[in-house]
Amino acid sequence: TTCQHKKLTLCHTESYIKELAETRKLSAEDLDRKQCEYNSIYLCPDSYDCALLATGSLLNVVDTVLTGKSRSGVAIVRPPGHHADAGNPAGFCFFNSAPIAMKHAQKKYNTQRILIVDWDVHHGNGTQNLLERDPGILYISLHRFDDGTFYPGSSGDPHLVGKGLEKGPMGDAEYLAAFRHIIMPIAYEYNPELVLISAGFDAARGDPLGGYDVTPEGYGLMTHMLSSLAGGKVIMVLEYWKSAGYQFNLLKHQAEKMEILLEAQVAAEEAAAKSKAEEESKKQAAAEQAVTELTQSIESLSTTEQGGGGPKLQETGGGDQKPASGEIHGDAAAAGSLQGAQGDSSGAEGGTEELMGAAGGSNQPIGFQISALLSDADSEEASLFAVTPLSWCPHLEAGVKPLPAKGLDVTAQCQICSGGKENWVCLTCYQVFCGRYINEHMVQHGKEVNHPVVLSYADLSVWCYGCEQYVHNEMVLPAKRAAHLNKFGEDMPT
Repeated sequence: TTCQHKKLTLCHTESYIKELAETRKLSAEDLDRKQCEYNSIYLCPDSYDCALLATGSLLNVVDTVLTGKSRSGVAIVRPPGHHADAGNPAGFCFFNSAPIAMKHAQKKYNTQRILIVDWDVHHGNGTQNLLERDPGILYISLHRFDDGTFYPGSSGDPHLVGKGLEKGPMGDAEYLAAFRHIIMPIAYEYNPELVLISAGFDAARGDPLGGYDVTPEGYGLMTHMLSSLAGGKVIMVLEYWKSAGYQFNLLKHQAEKMEILLEAQVAAEEAAAKSKAEEESKKQAAAEQAVTELTQSIESLSTTEQGGGGPKLQETGGGDQKPASGEIHGDAAAAGSLQGAQGDSSGAEGGTEELMGAAGGSNQPIGFQISALLSDADSEEASLFAVTPLSWCPHLEAGVKPLPAKGLDVTAQCQICSGGKENWVCLTCYQVFCGRYINEHMVQHGKEVNHPVVLSYADLSVWCYGCEQYVHNEMVLPAKRAAHLNKFGEDMPT
């Protein structure tokens, strides 16, 4: 579908749009002269119309994802866009599709937090120029710089996050290290509602112009990591193919690499699922053992009190015994951490502690310091933390009630503010309230009635206020399945 004129004006000037439209009427000689006015641009009579189709196609993908018709999508389009700014084409880019599409998502769907990750080997200078003053869009670019000698010669602002190494060609190891220690921690903290990948593949192994060494499997792993964000709402738009897209006869070869990329992602997901199942089995056993020991201690205490004699329980300085904390140590030096709050679990039950987690507020820092993340990047003792749900918690039996006969409606609004974004359903009374990023009405509900277990309609995760942790257990699966069926029109994958 051709992009409408009013959508182009979200990022481009009227004069520039008109100037580019007029190229349709120019002769071959005039087009040759015209393209010399710009930086690395090729013009033909169809350039304007092709650029409209490219941007329009990405807008269609955005609409499909944000209306729930598809969880994710890919826009395989030409020409690319990330070098074009408000009033100039550059680097074979005419209309900058990614910023236009994200502005469209903000305006039409009120999407408040958007993450763009640009892994094209060239800096997306146009995208950054268009979005750097937009507080609702976070742009991250991994690109080759070579002290300004590599096109387009810009590097962004190194004070925003940090400048990478300049030690020759980069490959999977360097890219995945950047993802693991810089990009993903920042992304988890930012908590985007939508992720867009400006996917240029000219950093791929064998590309004569990019000169880097990223494999299809490397691209697959990066895609897999990003798909854990925004409830899986991830959109990929093509920037450059192999050889930066300049040689059409290489498209087929790169398409075959794309197929390998997707296969690598599926394999990674299957391996992760198997590993997760094994880990949950271990945690389940540990949790059951903890409950057994706690029960024995309580029975011993009761016997002591009734008999008036016998040995007394020795007091210790430790806290309540809990299931595994979910700490994951990276096998490489990590620059920072995302720390899930552990603490005492009496907050939700006693009503005196501030509720925490995805649906609640927090009285402890749960993020990380970017300065520490950058300054400690070379520390051999640093470690990376990620969120791992509990496989069991003591609040499940009382906190999870049978589903209502009418089922679940993931489009239900908050019962207090009538908001329709980031709502949670209480798995005890099945009332719906908004989360901490809106008006914190689910937090208030948890405090008032002591219903600790809630399910997110955004990403179908389950949070326990009593444990201050995410939970994934068989007892919450009926609610997850019902929400998944209502949200996507199909059963939840097993």
